This record gives sequence, C-alpha cells and structure tokens, in this order.
Amino acid sequence: MRNIFSKILLGLCLFLTISGCSSVRFTSNGKLPVKFEADENHQKEVVIHLDKKFYLWGLIPDEHIVYIDEMVDEAGFEVASGVSVKEVREGKNMLLTLLSFGLYVPRSYTVQIFTTDE
Repeated sequence: MRNIFSKILLGLCLFLTISGCSSVRFTSNGKLPVKFEADENHQKEVVIHLDKKFYLWGLIPDEHIVYIDEMVDEAGFEVASGVSVKEVREGKNMLLTLLSFGLYVPRSYTVQIFTTDE
C-alpha cells in the first residue's frame, strides 16, 4: 500500500511540474526606444542574462513582467534594436526543480540586443 501511495505521489509531482504554466512577458514601458527589428546603425551586441523564480510547479506568480527598456538603461545604454529573447535550459534549474518536487522552479533567459557605443 505504501509503495502504491509513493508512486502516485511521485507521478502527481511530475505531472504538476511538467504542466505548470510559468510565464515571463517581455515588453517595453516606453522609457527608451526599443525595436524588435534590427537597426543598421546599432553594431554593438549586448547579451543580458536574467533569472526568474517560480513556485508551486510554476503556478506562482502567474506571470513575471520584464521591461526591456529598463534592462537596457541598467546596462548603460540609451537605445536597443534587434531584441531577441531565449529561454536557457540549465541543468541546475532542472535539478533544483526535481529536488524540490516542483515547489521551486527557476527559469533562466538571455536577452540579446544591439545598440550603439555612444
């Protein structure tokens, strides 16, 4: 009986971990000029790494909002174009999710932008 209960619990934890809906929305608040299309005058490539934390199988918080223009400003630039966002699958994040049975779900992202040296 105990063996069946542990298998059911493990299956439920795996199901919740896989089906959790963590979401990160990348947007602009209009503070700085940000364009998703490339600008030929922007030759400097900048890559920004970003980590977001979710809990309870990715259900809490429902959504993280990341303002690209604030990230560009914090990096010391005034404009950005050719914005590209990618989720990075890191082994440590998967391991932390499994070890916590989905109670802690870290996600990593890279944001690539092009800007000017000015």
